[in-house]
Amino acid sequence: MSKPPRFFIAPDQVRDPSISVMGEDVRHIRTVLRKGPGDLLTLLDGQGREYT
Repeated sequence: MSKPPRFFIAPDQVRDPSISVMGEDVRHIRTVLRKGPGDLLTLLDGQGREYT
């Protein structure tokens, strides 16, 4: 099984219990990677925290 794609996000995009992914990242996730609701992603906030 392959690892989910990883994306860096700004810490202010994390608002428990949700995380906002915006702009070019959304286009890349939907169009290039063909990911949709229910697909796993790994989000990194640059402060050592990882969200899946």
